[in-house]
Amino acid sequence: MKTSKQKNKTIRGVMALPLLALGFSALGVSCSGGADIIGIHMSDPDTIEVGYGNFSYEGINVSVDFRDGSNKEIPLVEDMVPVVERLKFFKVGEQKVKVVYRDRYETTMPIHVSFNEFKDSYALVGYECVYDGNPHAVTLNQELPEGAYITYPYGNVFTNAGTYEVVGVISKNGYESMTLSTTLTIHQAERDTSGIVFEDATVVYDGEMHSIAATNIPEGVEVSYDMYEYDRDIRLSKVVSAGKYRVVARFTDTSPNYRKIPDKTAILTIEKAYYDVSEITFEDVTREYDGHDYEAKVTNASKLPSGLQVEYTYYDENGTKVNSNAKAGTYTMVASFTGVDATNYYPIEPLKATLTVAKKVIKISDKVTFESTSINFDEKPHSLAISGTLPSGVSVTYENNDNVYAGEYEVKAVFSTENENETVDVPVMSAYLIINRVRRSVLVLDPVSGEYEDGFSASNIVISGTQASVTGYDPEVFRVTSIGFFDIIENNPIAIDEMVDGETYKYVVTFEYLDENLNSSIILSDESDNFTYHEA
Repeated sequence: MKTSKQKNKTIRGVMALPLLALGFSALGVSCSGGADIIGIHMSDPDTIEVGYGNFSYEGINVSVDFRDGSNKEIPLVEDMVPVVERLKFFKVGEQKVKVVYRDRYETTMPIHVSFNEFKDSYALVGYECVYDGNPHAVTLNQELPEGAYITYPYGNVFTNAGTYEVVGVISKNGYESMTLSTTLTIHQAERDTSGIVFEDATVVYDGEMHSIAATNIPEGVEVSYDMYEYDRDIRLSKVVSAGKYRVVARFTDTSPNYRKIPDKTAILTIEKAYYDVSEITFEDVTREYDGHDYEAKVTNASKLPSGLQVEYTYYDENGTKVNSNAKAGTYTMVASFTGVDATNYYPIEPLKATLTVAKKVIKISDKVTFESTSINFDEKPHSLAISGTLPSGVSVTYENNDNVYAGEYEVKAVFSTENENETVDVPVMSAYLIINRVRRSVLVLDPVSGEYEDGFSASNIVISGTQASVTGYDPEVFRVTSIGFFDIIENNPIAIDEMVDGETYKYVVTFEYLDENLNSSIILSDESDNFTYHEA
């Protein structure tokens, strides 16, 4: 720096030579006037501020002292400073520069040498960008003067994302270094995660651990998984049991140049499984009563899935649960599966089968017989009975037995056992009781003679059109069952409309004796060979 006494114009040594010659002439005159030089000193004894290598002689004066006590100021010129002394202008700090006048008079000039300062407004231009894999650097806002240069002690080329404080030092020989700083920010880039697939998944329980894995992970990205209960933030170390779970995929970028990828959540559903009981069957059973309970069993019980057992219950024909199935009858057997892992498996539908306990059959077919019988009506009751000996505990009753009147009666021998759990091989035997009708004569009133005669006469027969009837009997006691006409010669039946007037025909009249129940048990008939047909 220059003091206030320094002027802007710099006077170099070559320009100071004429002035020195001028001063010498003047001093010489003074000397000729009897004035002698005794020494020199700096007109201004203060320290002069000097910029490194930029000393200016302009405005600096030296006082020449004379013997008579007078002095004279002359300008300091370059030639008054020895060449070696000039090197002190390039030494920073306090210096004393020797000034020599006329090669014999000396003094010292105190100076303070400091580095020059850059006058321009230099600045580093920082900026922000997004990581793109390329190097980035800040720049200076303007060009440096010749001989000046800038260095970056902490670097100025950055590629990775981050915020960097960039320091730049401008240097030039003889100048105070200028330190600049700015910020370069490289923001993290966004990863393209559009291709990542992390979706809900459903599997069936199999006793193994399950999770959901993300696919299409970008290179340089690692993923880890955390599993939680579906509706609570309780972290699980593993997932095996059936249920719903939240699986959180957490992405870690191995490069610091990318922003964190948000976590993704998917739902894992482990559905309950079905026990494989396809080889387990429950068959219907038919057995004969033996007085003991039947113990049901499924087939292939050894192939039951681990942990399962079977319990059996029995129901009678009314659907009532029973503790015993020994009695004859039809039972529903239910095989229920226990030990089911209700957390991981669906219930197993019970199996059903029918147990038929047949009655014990007692054979009687080779021990008794039941024969039909035919007899004539005799106004007495008649019945049938089995022949042979029934086994112990078997009895017989009869249906439609004890009959009096003529007819064909099916009589049933019904066998029963004292034990309701037993039966016979032939529960019912049938035979026929046949009561035959018998013939008897009857007195009939003859309309011609007015007397009762044994049997009909021709006068009792009345023919009207094609219908024939008889008279002379009590219809409450008898009923005519048929009137038949026959050819006398051929003895062939003949219809009324085929008869010839005046011809004689044979007739047969049959009627029945009626009891109080209108049952006919006696056949009454009459016939004649002398019926003469006359047209009405």
